[in-house]
Amino acid sequence: MASYRRDGSSRFGANTKWGDFYALSLGWTLSNESFFPKNKFIDPVKFRFSLGTNGNNQIPNFGAVSLMTPENYVFGGILAPGYRSNTPANVNLSWEKSESTNFGIDFSLFNKYLNVSADYYILNRNGLLLDVPVPQQSGYTTALQNIGKIRNTGLELQLSLRPVHIGDDFEYSNNLSFSANKNKVLALADNQTQIVTGANNFSVTKVGGSIAEMYGYNILGVYKTQAEINNSPHIEGTMVGDYIMEDINKDGKIDANDKKSFGSGIPKYVMGFTNSFKYKNFELNFTLYSELGRKIYNGDQVSITESGEGFGVANQEYFDNRYNPVTNPNGTYAMPNMNFSNNRKEARTSSIFFKNGDYVRLRSLRLAYNLPESLTSALKVRSIQLYFMGNNLLTFTSYKGQNLDANSDSVLTQGYDNGYYPVARTYSFGMNMKF
Repeated sequence: MASYRRDGSSRFGANTKWGDFYALSLGWTLSNESFFPKNKFIDPVKFRFSLGTNGNNQIPNFGAVSLMTPENYVFGGILAPGYRSNTPANVNLSWEKSESTNFGIDFSLFNKYLNVSADYYILNRNGLLLDVPVPQQSGYTTALQNIGKIRNTGLELQLSLRPVHIGDDFEYSNNLSFSANKNKVLALADNQTQIVTGANNFSVTKVGGSIAEMYGYNILGVYKTQAEINNSPHIEGTMVGDYIMEDINKDGKIDANDKKSFGSGIPKYVMGFTNSFKYKNFELNFTLYSELGRKIYNGDQVSITESGEGFGVANQEYFDNRYNPVTNPNGTYAMPNMNFSNNRKEARTSSIFFKNGDYVRLRSLRLAYNLPESLTSALKVRSIQLYFMGNNLLTFTSYKGQNLDANSDSVLTQGYDNGYYPVARTYSFGMNMKF
């Protein structure tokens, strides 16, 4: 099957509103061929191939034109109302285009009890729509542009079990999904090798690396004596109780050249596992969901709850693990003080604050009971089901922030958690009645 379409969007520049997109898909059911042996172990078997392009226009309305915002100014000692340009114009702003190639296979095992679907994909995205940092001499801090190229490669696997019956009363089925994704930045703007952005410049997107990598210093421990400071590379103004930063390039000093990447805010692996049980009149369904290989940068912990800078109330994690020469000489967090040294300022983007965002969550659970037919018939109804349902009931993780799912609106700063409201845990009871 093949298709072609030409789409236009008024969000883009006057000369670049239109984009051309195509798609092609092929399939071959191997098990339908005469030479394929008839058997119950593996049947049917189907191979799939597809390629195509699509476009992304998810930017604000009027994103290509310069918008105005109110701005007052003082003329001759009198405050006068006025307006100024808030966003730069970009008449060449156009579609972000994705080109995907997919190889897939579907097959069933054990007389169709186990169904398997697997896909390997290559997805190239060109002309990404990004708010790119620009020199502030321009009058702006960011500009919406089409820049760069990113390649995503990954594997998606889905397993589903046909309902299994044990005796006359018990039934079980499940569905397991797994995906692994790797992305690589192939190009940015002309003569550009990296973009450093985000709160405290915590995020770097550089050619050859992943998008939105956590970027900062590697913390080796806490300085316990002035002699330790004097005998090691350190930032000027470092005090006892501040962080020991690794001299990555071994040049005898600590500076921006000693920063490195610590992973991305994009998960490497995503898994889902849905289970369904039936026993007589009872039904139980639940879904587990997991994300692995993801880092989180927590703005609250950096500046308030785990900073030790005296500007806010510390959390229990910091209180229990702060360094103190008497009460906690093996503490891993810097010693509390009111001196905002350069060391503490630079350590705001460091391994001590790039948290492991792995988790497994009981996303949903539903327990139901179907009233016996003898009772429903007496009530002149077809069926009555009583149920309990819960969402986000349990989460297993080492992350101590409020919201594991918190994220930035910008693709360049994914993994940023800053005051996001926790995911709600909900319980509900109900009844379904059919007449």
